[in-house]
Amino acid sequence: MSRSISARSSIVKQFDGYCKIVMKLLSKKSTSASARDIARECGISVSTAYLLIRKMRQKGYAIESGKYGYVLASNATLQDDVHAIRRALSIFSGVRLATSVCLNDMAGRWPKAKDKQMLLTMTAPMTTNNSLFSKSIKTIHSDEIKRLF
Repeated sequence: MSRSISARSSIVKQFDGYCKIVMKLLSKKSTSASARDIARECGISVSTAYLLIRKMRQKGYAIESGKYGYVLASNATLQDDVHAIRRALSIFSGVRLATSVCLNDMAGRWPKAKDKQMLLTMTAPMTTNNSLFSKSIKTIHSDEIKRLF
């Protein structure tokens, strides 16, 4: 626990310096950098490198998870974009599935009709009945995209 706290305080103290190192590493147009590469360059642990990237994204740095590591969004390739979209959809589909499975049990704890309507409104974006979501999943797994790679 104390290591985690010291890693966080280290990032806060040296954030600007780490950002410069990461941006220099990622600015090479033809390469991507893994968390291990970033950790080695900054002299930090791999878990701290993940934390650093998360903090940089929160501060507005355009860093994308590519197929082979992190890249600047401006240097990303089509392959990196497809990888990022697939990853986001798979994470989101897990949330959708869990919400759909639990929705009946949740509804039992919301006794009033008004409350049940509020529950359905809040969970509507996370249910698998969304036709736009289903359409995007079919597109991502279509043969055209698979042939690109």
